[in-house]
Amino acid sequence: MPSLVGSEMCIRDRLKCLQKKKPNQNQVKKLLLETYTKLSDWQSILNIISSIEKTNLFTHEELQEKKLGAYAGLLKEAGNRKDKDMLNTIWTNTPHKLKQYSELIYIYVAERLKLDDAADCEILLKKALKCQWDDSLVRLYGFVVASDLVKQQATAESWLNNHARSAVLLLTLGRICKRGQLWGKARDYLQESIDVQVNPEAYYEFAGLYEKNENRGTATELYEKGLKLAMEISNKN
Repeated sequence: MPSLVGSEMCIRDRLKCLQKKKPNQNQVKKLLLETYTKLSDWQSILNIISSIEKTNLFTHEELQEKKLGAYAGLLKEAGNRKDKDMLNTIWTNTPHKLKQYSELIYIYVAERLKLDDAADCEILLKKALKCQWDDSLVRLYGFVVASDLVKQQATAESWLNNHARSAVLLLTLGRICKRGQLWGKARDYLQESIDVQVNPEAYYEFAGLYEKNENRGTATELYEKGLKLAMEISNKN
């Protein structure tokens, strides 16, 4: 029995032959787009979209969503290959309007964080959060090792003016202060984050803090709390 991917590839090849014979046939382009999507052929998706943008096959919103998906796929592929140059080239070539979407910024930064030196992503996240607050980007901000840790901490602390009860922001501040070896501040931010909303990540960071200070008993207790909470969340989902 042929594989699903193999079947889709056969369909793709037939459609491409048909497109050569009838290059202006929009229905063929539509079927090709669907097939490329099933094959996760991101570059081909972008190529075919450029040829159907002026048709009425899809709404502007639908095409934007398909473009977002394609660029997200390309970024993830480059990240999986650990190819920083390719990752940055794809991001550079991404249309400016699409770079405003939080979900695409998140994917790019998350992939950069898998590689060495993502310090420049601090500026990208800061600009994005100035335009629109997004918890997922705030969380990533705590993982970025900025070139100036003091300024990074000051930036995150300035966000407390409008988001003082944000558990994610408090967790991020805990991470940044922990990286700067500001143990007292890190402990206070992590405790406040947990007080606002219990979170496995906050417990793990808190446990690591106590472990650094050789308080293994409290560290073990916090690790266990984090693991228990993570299991409860997983079971609910």
